[in-house]
Parts: sequence; C-alpha cells; structure tokens
Amino acid sequence: MGKITQNKRMRNYHKIFEQIYENPVMTIYDISVNTGLSRNTVAKYVKEMYKQGVIQGPHIRMRHELY
Repeated sequence: MGKITQNKRMRNYHKIFEQIYENPVMTIYDISVNTGLSRNTVAKYVKEMYKQGVIQGPHIRMRHELY
C-alpha cells in the first residue's frame, strides 16, 4: 500500500467537508458513496479533521430506532 500525497489528502478532505457542509448529519456511508472514497477512509479522515480542528461538531447525535 502506497502513501497518499498531502495534496491528494487535502482534496479528499475538501470532498468530505463539502458533504458535511451540505448536510451536517450525513452518515459516513453516504459521504463515502457521494465522494467515491471507502467508508474506512472517510471515517479516518473525519477523525483527522476533527483532531486538526478542520471541522467541529456542535453536538453528538444518537440514532433511535423503534422496535
């Protein structure tokens, strides 16, 4: 597995940011489908973006399902 260039990583961050900006509660899966990135990559990048302060979460949301 090769290393990703900083330029490509930033382009992927931007793709993810655009999705979150449009819909702040979008799922990792939906971001993955819309950007063409794998779910693992999206999850990893979102964590990195939070850690670096690129994005900030206003709240934590819990999904409720009726049974």
